[in-house]
Amino acid sequence: MAKKLDVDIDPGKFLDSFRPEMPAPATTGNKEVKDSCEKDTVPAEGCPTDRKETDNESTDETEYIEKFLQPAKGPVRSAKSAYIRPEFHERIQRIVRVIGKNDLSLSVYVDHVLEHHFKENQEVIRRLYNKNYEDIY
Repeated sequence: MAKKLDVDIDPGKFLDSFRPEMPAPATTGNKEVKDSCEKDTVPAEGCPTDRKETDNESTDETEYIEKFLQPAKGPVRSAKSAYIRPEFHERIQRIVRVIGKNDLSLSVYVDHVLEHHFKENQEVIRRLYNKNYEDIY
């Protein structure tokens, strides 16, 4: 039978130890963190700021979520694969996990980004395509 140990384990820190790409949240009661935040002229990561969120920022965030972090409109799984840079892959995965709350896949996010890109740049793409296209007959 296993030996029972009296060890006090913080479940949050334990789970965070399995997510090395995500920094552990700073505790607010830590005096050292408070002191370093008060001394710095530029707020460091994890330091609270007094800046209020503006209406424009809130609107931008809402628009971003509506455009890119919604479920897929059609099947994305049947699509073709493409290679992307490892740093982009990691960044997209973090966006999907944290902002998207793991509710959609990396493929769905990339599909939304490409759909938006094609809508925004449709006319320029069309002109460049026609300019560079040479009919074989």
